[in-house]
Amino acid sequence: MSYDLRKSQKGKHTKTTGSVPTKRPNPFSHNMYKALPDQLTPSQRPGEPSQVSSPANTSVITPVNGTNTSTPDRTFQDQDFEQSKLDLFLTKKFEAMLERAVDRLAKKIEAVESLLGDSLEFERQRVNDLQVKQNHLETRIKNLEEEVAKNGAATNKSERFSRRNNIRLVGIDEYQQPTSLPADSASSSDSSSASEPHQEDCITLAEDKLRSFFGITSKVERAHRDGRKTNGRPRHILVKLLSYRDKVDVMKRARSVLKNQSFFIIDDLTSADLQEKRKWSKQVQALYAQGTKLRFYAGKWRLRGGDPFNFESSSDDTSRITTIGHAGVVF
Repeated sequence: MSYDLRKSQKGKHTKTTGSVPTKRPNPFSHNMYKALPDQLTPSQRPGEPSQVSSPANTSVITPVNGTNTSTPDRTFQDQDFEQSKLDLFLTKKFEAMLERAVDRLAKKIEAVESLLGDSLEFERQRVNDLQVKQNHLETRIKNLEEEVAKNGAATNKSERFSRRNNIRLVGIDEYQQPTSLPADSASSSDSSSASEPHQEDCITLAEDKLRSFFGITSKVERAHRDGRKTNGRPRHILVKLLSYRDKVDVMKRARSVLKNQSFFIIDDLTSADLQEKRKWSKQVQALYAQGTKLRFYAGKWRLRGGDPFNFESSSDDTSRITTIGHAGVVF
């Protein structure tokens, strides 16, 4: 009977305690770590002791009838706590990664700035050197221009002096026979020269014009045609007189004496003087219509007394000058 009692008690105990309470899975176990290897803290990695309390410390309520039921609020709190820890871990990891990336980028920027600074300094020095060279070259060019202008003025002055006794006869047809020929020139013709084309004697022609219109009986040193041949326009006759006084007398009376003639006489000017004379031709004509007469010599339009006329002066000076009247002769 005792055996039956123990058997019945054993069966009763087995029936009462036969259902073993089921344990809640540990989120920090090795299986959980394998599932989320990057979401665990270093203290929860394999081979390291876990700092989480053992399942025995977890709150598990075992009812009398043998069923295992955990508290829902406590389970949700544990899940929220674990999720917060995971979010904090990921945030710190991302911040560390971002900080390292920013540090690398900052170092690269510093290297680029250093290289760029060196390049800028080199270019700045090169620009400064080029500026110094440019200033030197500009100064040298300016000096050379002044020297060229000075040499040009001296050359023009020398050329002007070499043309001091020269005049030009304009409008005389080429191969025109002079009005009076020397007796020896008429007697020197023969049968051989009659068949040849006649060569113009510019010296005799110039002497004849000067004697006929100006009463100058002095000889002409040299005379010849000058300039390029053009259709319908005879070339100038360049004449060099023996006396400068004869030239001055001819130039003063040329306008009035040759007023009704088919030719006229002008001064033999250099290229620079001719350009200067033509530059102010319209202004000279306007002043001449107002009663102011200018004379061009020595490279300038001049008033009576030899003072150069300033065409670029103010209107007050121009009005004052125009009241002088017949100050000279234009030729």
